[in-house]
Amino acid sequence: MRPRAAEDFDVFVQARRLQAAIEGLRREFGPLTARAMGPAVRLEEIALDRIRSDTHPLFRQGIERALERHGVRVPPAELRAALNYLAAIGPWREPADRKQDAADLMRLCAAGGLRFDRAAATGYAAAAFPGAEREFAALLQRLDRGEPVRL
Repeated sequence: MRPRAAEDFDVFVQARRLQAAIEGLRREFGPLTARAMGPAVRLEEIALDRIRSDTHPLFRQGIERALERHGVRVPPAELRAALNYLAAIGPWREPADRKQDAADLMRLCAAGGLRFDRAAATGYAAAAFPGAEREFAALLQRLDRGEPVRL
């Protein structure tokens, strides 16, 4: 995917390990302000969002289905697309952030081309909310046709 500047890093953390992870970062970086943001905790001074795995089934899948890529575990592209979708519709997100999430989703789908498994992505998106798989599949079809997208 085309790189873009990000304001922060998002990291999925098993809920039971969240506090220990924050304390470890404080030992490494010094005092850090932790601010709750819906399903995440932002560590302000280092722009790191720790997303609790127990706040949504897709976040748990982000940990469980992560694959090793260049020494880092990341969810497959199809799951990342579903996570972008969830963020784009999430009421806990600021409107400008939701628009960026939608743009990231569109770029991710386009970058995957024929390798992007739309059925798998739709299956992941089904966990967003009841009926999300229909909305997500229709969204992918609009993207494929080059139509305007509104979430």
